[in-house]
Amino acid sequence: MSRLVLLGRTCLLSLLLASVVVADSHAARNIEVDGLRRVSMAAFLSTLPGVEDGRATEDFSAAEAIQALYGTGLFQDIRVYTTEAGNILFEVAEYSVIDRVSVSGNSRIPTEVLDAALEDLDVVEGLSYQPAILAEIRRELEAQYSSQGRYNARVDVSVDPLPQNRVAVIIEIDEGSPAAIRSIELRGNESYDADEILRDTRLRPRRHGDPLQLFARRYEYNRDTYAGDLETINSYYLNRGHVRFNIDNTQISLEPDLSGVHLLTEISEGERYRWGEVGVSGEFLEYEDEIRAAVIPESGEWFSRAELVDTQDAIINILGNEGYLFAEAEPQASIDDSELTVDLEFVVRPGNQMTVRHIRFEGNQGTLDEVLRREMRIFEGEIARSNDIATSRRRLQQLGFFRQVNVSRERVSGTDDQVDILFTVEEDQTGNVQASLGFQPGVGMFSALEFRQDNFLGTGKNVSVRGQFGTSSTVFNLSHEDPYFTKSGISRDLSVFYERTNWLDRDVATYGLDRWGGEFILGRPFGNNSRVSAGLGFTQHDLYLGDFPPTEVTDFVADYGRNYADWTGELRWDYSDQIGSFYATEGQRHRVNLSVTLPGSDLNYYRLTYRGDTVHPLGNGDYALRFLGQAGYGMGYGDTDRLPFYKNFYAGGPGTVRGYRDRTISPYGTNPPNATIEERPLGGNAFISTGAELIIPTPMARDQSVFRTALFTDVGAAFNTDDGLPTDEFRASYGVDVVWRPIPMLPLRFIYAQPIMPQDGDDTESFRFTFWSNF
Repeated sequence: MSRLVLLGRTCLLSLLLASVVVADSHAARNIEVDGLRRVSMAAFLSTLPGVEDGRATEDFSAAEAIQALYGTGLFQDIRVYTTEAGNILFEVAEYSVIDRVSVSGNSRIPTEVLDAALEDLDVVEGLSYQPAILAEIRRELEAQYSSQGRYNARVDVSVDPLPQNRVAVIIEIDEGSPAAIRSIELRGNESYDADEILRDTRLRPRRHGDPLQLFARRYEYNRDTYAGDLETINSYYLNRGHVRFNIDNTQISLEPDLSGVHLLTEISEGERYRWGEVGVSGEFLEYEDEIRAAVIPESGEWFSRAELVDTQDAIINILGNEGYLFAEAEPQASIDDSELTVDLEFVVRPGNQMTVRHIRFEGNQGTLDEVLRREMRIFEGEIARSNDIATSRRRLQQLGFFRQVNVSRERVSGTDDQVDILFTVEEDQTGNVQASLGFQPGVGMFSALEFRQDNFLGTGKNVSVRGQFGTSSTVFNLSHEDPYFTKSGISRDLSVFYERTNWLDRDVATYGLDRWGGEFILGRPFGNNSRVSAGLGFTQHDLYLGDFPPTEVTDFVADYGRNYADWTGELRWDYSDQIGSFYATEGQRHRVNLSVTLPGSDLNYYRLTYRGDTVHPLGNGDYALRFLGQAGYGMGYGDTDRLPFYKNFYAGGPGTVRGYRDRTISPYGTNPPNATIEERPLGGNAFISTGAELIIPTPMARDQSVFRTALFTDVGAAFNTDDGLPTDEFRASYGVDVVWRPIPMLPLRFIYAQPIMPQDGDDTESFRFTFWSNF
């Protein structure tokens, strides 16, 4: 308002001055200007009404000229005179130009949000700088933080003069801390307990000793969240028949030191209403039976807005799945306050059945269109069914290539039965790097590097390269997966590997194993989420014995030799409907794999394994439960009476039971009598591990999207089935698992774990840090 007053006074003063000085505009012909710095003479003259070729015409008016110049927003002062020669002289003072806008100190509010607020105030590079705007900048930005409950946020705005009448606007922000919720009070609730009403709201009062307040923002006041909680309270009553429910008043009391707020909500419950007559009318086409069966409200039952909305959605979905994408099911309600009833009728208008003209994709800068298009379950020229559109969107989400996938339906102009379907995606980084560097007694220095790209060059194909190099071993693995080897969806997996050990010259060596081989797998989809695969593999094993091999190893060598060529057949079932790129946010994933050596192999054995996890979002999505499970069993058959020791299962470590060192919850090998080394894990022919995680918001993390924090508990063991199920060998742990992705392709993983009732001799570890890669 102060800017407008100042501008008005300046204009009024200039108009008065002009009317005195320029008495006769007909006598003044040439236009002269003094004070231009940035604005060119040509641009200045083009703004003036009644001026042609730099000379005043008979239509020239000084008052109109001043008004037009102020209207450009380029000048802070304008004076007009008549020179002795009879010319018109403009003396002007330009506003400085904003050369740049610098914002620092913000993290809770993204810079693009602040930039949008500044743009609304015309604080943008290249526009004029007006000093009166400084106070407005401060008020607007502090209002942004107040909406988040950060009442003690402070915004300092300064201006640095630059050459050529330019300025730099410097905005320094101290975001402060959010106001804690001290109390939440509900008044007017007579029929229901306040705790019951507020159970599904997001905000909570801060309580001493409550550990959950460390992990969530629900204990911090936020204006938008509070508005959402008010709607939750409103829905609670409307879904229980209180048609005339009303929120009468809300009060937000701020503590003097701005550190806390007290929330008061005053309500009027009103009477409970029942459903009166419930019906459906309109045009049903051939779907009348389905539409009538979809009506949920029943006469005489308590009114519920949720039943109304669910019925409306069900009718629209019935028609939408038949191609009537813009169908309507308008609810028309009549409230009878004397009888406390609500009559309801749904008026159905199916509209036209739509066909798809075009399917378009936007936002896939790094992924080829064909990768997205092959996931479609809707096609150009066909009926546009809403369930096919939804399935196509979910399949894009399940690729794991995109942070977000949105879909919109656009009517085709000039037609009444065609629609364009637009899928808008936000790309995510799909590559992972896993690296390690370390030292292990008896093994020496080693380093490992693994690169996995799940969307190689935007083709949707997966490539993985892994190498490990050390004084004792060399490992190389290359794999390539083409999920659409054929247009019908047949997938193809190829992998080759080479492993060589060099342990025989080490004092504590037990045995070494060199392996090389490859595998070829084809898979066929069944439905949208399942795939069955079959494959053929070959592996050559060459075994070398050290000074102190376990007796189990020497016995195996005595029975079967040291060199084994194995041909394996593989049968695998996969199921996944999980959604998420960085990590799964919902859904489940399972894999069952059977591997059997084929005739012609030197050894006969099989291995059956299972691995899966399920993620259940909780409440509003800030939390989630994740359940993990793994199991394996193997045995020899025919001429081989046991599972080869190098195919044994192990437990312990981040993949099974966190808090224990790798492979240490497993049967140990038996040292020969003359051994001078400790016994080492040799594994068993079976294993079981399971776990549960509570995924929570990461404490003090300003950007939750790059963190994943989970409170976990694990239990598991590897064992030999000859001993039955040795429950005393199982180990359990609990702790915190944090994944941080400072850059997209290099996630870091931090694990802090505590074993539960460890036994003497257990090899435990409380902290583990690794570069992380997906399961």
